[in-house]
Amino acid sequence: MDIPGVNNKGLIAAFIFLLLTLSCSPVKRSSKGDNVVKEKVNETLYDLTYMEGLRQQMSGNYGEALDKFEDAIRINPYSDAANYEISKIAAMRRDYDNALKYGRRAHELDSLNTWYMLHVANIYLQTGKLDTAKTWLENVVRYDPDRRSVEYRLANLYLETGDHGKAETIFQRYYDRYPGNPELLGALLECKIRMGKFREAESILEEEIREQPANTSLKGMLADVYRESGKVDKAKEVYNSIDIEGDENKGRLEYSYIEFLLEQKKYSEVAIFAKYVIKDEEREIREKINFVLRLMQDSSYIERRREEITELGNILIENNMENPSIIALNAEILEQTGQRDKEIAFLADYLENRKSEYYLWEKLLLLLNEETDTGRLYEFAGRAAKLFNRAPLPKLLYAFALVEREEYNEAKEELRKVRILVNNGEQYLVQILSMEAEIEYRKGRSQEAYEKFERALEIDPGNALVLNNYAYYLAENSENLNKAEEMIKQCIEMEKNVTYMDTYAWVLYKRKKYRDAEKIMETIFRSIEVNDAEILEHYGYIKKERKNCEEAVILWQAALKEDQTKEYLIGEIENCMERKK
Repeated sequence: MDIPGVNNKGLIAAFIFLLLTLSCSPVKRSSKGDNVVKEKVNETLYDLTYMEGLRQQMSGNYGEALDKFEDAIRINPYSDAANYEISKIAAMRRDYDNALKYGRRAHELDSLNTWYMLHVANIYLQTGKLDTAKTWLENVVRYDPDRRSVEYRLANLYLETGDHGKAETIFQRYYDRYPGNPELLGALLECKIRMGKFREAESILEEEIREQPANTSLKGMLADVYRESGKVDKAKEVYNSIDIEGDENKGRLEYSYIEFLLEQKKYSEVAIFAKYVIKDEEREIREKINFVLRLMQDSSYIERRREEITELGNILIENNMENPSIIALNAEILEQTGQRDKEIAFLADYLENRKSEYYLWEKLLLLLNEETDTGRLYEFAGRAAKLFNRAPLPKLLYAFALVEREEYNEAKEELRKVRILVNNGEQYLVQILSMEAEIEYRKGRSQEAYEKFERALEIDPGNALVLNNYAYYLAENSENLNKAEEMIKQCIEMEKNVTYMDTYAWVLYKRKKYRDAEKIMETIFRSIEVNDAEILEHYGYIKKERKNCEEAVILWQAALKEDQTKEYLIGEIENCMERKK
């Protein structure tokens, strides 16, 4: 029988010798594990090929290893081990389709091998197919009951997928075997709570507390159970009986207590307790950051106590201005409390004379991009593109800013650099092609732009941004309007936002479907206060065709107010006024 996964070079050499000196009858293992005598296989050639595959694999030469394992299968089509090794490499490369194909094939050839079952279960877990993964883990436990770590893992998976009863059975059995184990106790209690077995959970904890009366962690767990069961007064009584600030294991208790205060919306007490935690000089910075992040998860607290959480951030930053994690936390606080302008100014000021902390640079660049602040995006993305020469995002955003400044040659050069950095990876190539199409269109080369869009859609047919831009430019040129309408409809089905709806209305306008275009625009203007000059202009043209010059003039005047470069609208306004007379 083939042995998968040898990890020691000395063992490999011994194994090769053993394989070469033994004479075995070639067999095919059916899906039931039955042995069926087949035609003779060149065992020696197979063994040498398979072991060479293992050698290449352990040397990190995965391409060569795959070739050898595939050769091994051609020599011996019934090799479960070679299929297994191919599956492992595919899974490592996140090629999950082939990982499952070869992993399941290995299992078919040796259906009692629990390593194969566990491997396939792991692939299903990685791909988010939890129910299927459970089935495979159940088989592992069924065929190898001594695999306690797998059974424990299965219990956690039951808990995650809502099979609380099955999880409880396993955790209860292990807890009865290893009483007092805190990890098992926590898992068992979670099962009890989720199943509404609050009295059972209370009984377990009361017994534990009788045996360990000084264990405040157990009292904290009991308070948690009271909270979950709605016994608020009892929970408060337990918390009041514990000296949280003086407890050496206060971390978990504090989180439990703050959860209690947040649930009861006792925000004044939250503020007092939070300041105590933040000002505690003996506490690690990471612990303080996590504490504030927990507060930020409560949207009601953020909404009502915006100043308090901002103050907590300021207290943290007083003595930690050079700590990037504190800077990131304060930026997040400003964003969560709706202070976007202050967040941008805060990050820009911090990074003005600093060259490290890439993730802070990236956050600032993305914010500037979202705010369409192309002036500062040009400045900071240009600096970041030089500082982090191997990172593609700053160069992409710098290229975008260059396009907006009509510096097309410089933009194309940045995109060329991005292509090299990402090795034409599909994730970035679509963005690169889309931006190159933008450049071509702005330079008056519409057909070249369309070709770029087509290539982008070949890679990602459902890319909403590409579909929108392509449809819009076709509409602008009054070309292939049927295709433009199909694309923007597809785009709207995936994501309905104001930009895409405006494009849809503009395509309909170009197709002379004025009534339908007007309905789309009415939807936009009912949903938000529009101050986008392009949308105002488009709606004006639609109103004009609907014989409503008075509203068209108002819309065009609003568009001119937002963007004074649209001087041509003055002529449209005058014509409309004349027509009205």
